[in-house]
Amino acid sequence: MKVADLIKQSRIQTNTSTGQVSDAEYLERLNIVQDNIFSKLGTVNKLYAWTFYTSDSVAYQNEYTLARETIDPSGSYPKLKRLLRVFVDYKDGYKKAKVYTEAPFDVLDYKDYNNPIAINMDDSFFIYPAPYQSKADAIRIEGTYIPYPLELTDEDEDIKLAREYHDLYIYGMNKFAFASKQLFDKEWLMEQKYQFRLEQLLREWARDIDSAYMEQIPDLSYFE
Repeated sequence: MKVADLIKQSRIQTNTSTGQVSDAEYLERLNIVQDNIFSKLGTVNKLYAWTFYTSDSVAYQNEYTLARETIDPSGSYPKLKRLLRVFVDYKDGYKKAKVYTEAPFDVLDYKDYNNPIAINMDDSFFIYPAPYQSKADAIRIEGTYIPYPLELTDEDEDIKLAREYHDLYIYGMNKFAFASKQLFDKEWLMEQKYQFRLEQLLREWARDIDSAYMEQIPDLSYFE
């Protein structure tokens, strides 16, 4: 269903005119609902929101920055919510690093190139031992992200979610409409409907979705 059709349905159900709430304001509300839905999906299902990218290594450099840009159709890096795996190609192919959130021991003199370590801290991760040469695509980063589109900007744009769950968007927008009219009993009812449908989505559909955003299915057994 197109964005414009969802907005139209919400206007009808809440008796909201363009004079009361502009289409631009409705689009802002729709984006809030969109972000909430996809954030929940990415939280419960690693496969749904899995992505990877590669980065060049720099000789003797330990720290590398995680990509935090919002993904877009041109293929820029995704906004990672969680770092899952790091692979380092020192010379003869990728070696999987064990990921920590803090140093497990004094890593400064660590020299085991067959068993690298990655320490994830905020928007950076640190690789030990450091690569001893600069090499293109020597570091592969895998993680989960909030799938595109994070921001809906075109009323003709199609919603990339199974059509059977498009009522979620309407319930979400209706909540805003009723709240702005101070119809709090109806706002509460929409909240209940929204949460019920969202839980259905997470339970019944998210775990075996064929995601339009994934080009390959990774082996995530390492994290189970």
